[in-house]
Order: sequence, then C-alpha cells, then structure tokens
Amino acid sequence: SPSPSPSPSPSPSLEPTPSPTVADAPAPTERPAPPLTPPPPPSGGATTNTPTGQPPTAGATANPAEVDALLAQKAAVTNADSVNQLDSWVEGGNPCSGWSGVTCDQGGNIINLALTNFGMEGSLVGDLSKLTNLATLMVGQNRLSGNIPGAWTDQGAFSSLTDLDVSANQLTGDLPSGLSDLSGLQTLRMGTNNFSGSLPAGWGSGFGSLQQLLLEGNQLDGELPSDWSSGFGSLQRLDVSGNELTGSIPTSWGDDGSFTNLADLGLVLKPGNDELCGDVPGGLASKIAPPTAVANGQLDCGATAPAPAPGPDAE
Repeated sequence: SPSPSPSPSPSPSLEPTPSPTVADAPAPTERPAPPLTPPPPPSGGATTNTPTGQPPTAGATANPAEVDALLAQKAAVTNADSVNQLDSWVEGGNPCSGWSGVTCDQGGNIINLALTNFGMEGSLVGDLSKLTNLATLMVGQNRLSGNIPGAWTDQGAFSSLTDLDVSANQLTGDLPSGLSDLSGLQTLRMGTNNFSGSLPAGWGSGFGSLQQLLLEGNQLDGELPSDWSSGFGSLQRLDVSGNELTGSIPTSWGDDGSFTNLADLGLVLKPGNDELCGDVPGGLASKIAPPTAVANGQLDCGATAPAPAPGPDAE
C-alpha cells in the first residue's frame, strides 16, 4: 500500500524576538588604560633616575669611547674595590647591559648616570664630558674631592646635559665660570661641598634654561653679583644659604624684568652669610625663604653669638 504523505512542516513564527535585557547584554570589552606619565619631581626634590627621551634598552651596545669614559671614572675612584655597585663596570663589558647606574637609549648612547650615594671616594674625571648624549649626571652624596674638571666646560662638553648633581661631596676650588655655557642645563646642584671664592658674575649671561641653582653650604664669599639680574630668565629657585657672603642684595635684582620666574630665594643668615644685610629691593622680600629675617624691607644681619656672662672674678 502507498506510504502516507509526510505532514507539512509548521511555518516559522513571525513574532519579533524580544530585545535582551541589560542583564542579558554582553559586557563591553575593556580597553587597557594608557600608561601613566610620572609626575615631574617637586621643586628642590631629588630628580628621578629615569631620563626623558627614548626608553632604555639592554640590547644596545655602547660606543667604545663612552665605555672608556666610564672606565676612566672608575679608575679615579680610589675605593672602587669596595664599591659594590662598580663591580659590574668591567673592561670589555657593555654598559647598556647591567652596569649599575647606567642607562642607554636604543642607539646605545649613554643618557643617564645615576651614581648617587655609591660611597665613592676619589675625584671626577674630564672624560665624562665626552658623553655628548648624557642628559642627567648624578654623583651626589659620595665622598668625592678635588675640583670640577676643566674639560667639563670645554666647547661641546655635555651638549645634552639637563641635570647635574655633585652635591654633598667634598669638592673644592672655585665655581667654574664656564658652566654657564651648558645652555640646556635645567638643574644645577653643587651644595654641601667646600667650594670657595666668589659667585661667577658671568653666570648671569648664560644658563638661559636653568630652573634651580643650589649652592648652599659651601665657603663662597664676596657679594651677590649684580650682573645676575640680567640673566636667569627661567630660574625658579636660588639657594646660596650657609656661605660667607657679604654686602647687600643688589638693587638691580629688584628691577622689572629681573628674576621674573624666581619663587624661592634662599639666603638663610643663621648660620652663614652673617654679613649679608641691608635693603631688600623690589618684591624680593616675599620670595626670600625662611628663616631669613626680613622686616620693613630690611634684611637682618646674622646676629653674633652673645657675649658670655661675666665670671665671679670679673671686676
């Protein structure tokens, strides 16, 4: 007998599909947050050890001349054998691969030397000035002695340097007038050393980019240079406290157009600069950092120690 005909398939429903509720909706794909940019260091604070520019890389190979400059500095460290951080600085090595305190860019150029508080004794060498791509040189808080090398102020020296820190050492000699030729320098820290002599008048015609000049705690003498009023257009902080300066603040420092960005002037008279006093020109009074005493537009000379009380045998 013939097979029964198959039943026809039911027609698909034409009713609209209900929209998914919020709970049914797929979660949106999360985008990774962009990397945070580290904030700039606070005024007067320590500069970070990571320079700007290209990211550091351990795969690059340093220029042989720059390697020699670093090895020359190690040779000038008289206690290098006991400075553990310098153990990685070896002849035939690559500073871009594991040398303590050294950062290179992708091209193998040394751009950062962070040797702060390594415990180094000895002296600084002129060869470091050959590091023409160096942006930051930090050798503070060591026990280095001697003068700032003359080669550091030669033409073409440190052509990329923005931050120089030699503070808290035992360095001596005059402040090199040629340092102001480092036109890209933004921060210069030379405080807490044994520098002597006067403040270089010629610095007023250079340092167009300098924002912080810290010279506190040395043995600098003489008067504040009036010529400084014509330069330092970017300077925000100047600290010459704890020295042996005399005289008064030059009237030109208060002229219109002088130190236009200066916000912090350190003169701290006690201790140091005990003979620096007199009139405070212009609007500088509000910029002088405490505990310097300023009253009625006058800079109070540092008080001498009181005379001892007369003894029992005094007449």
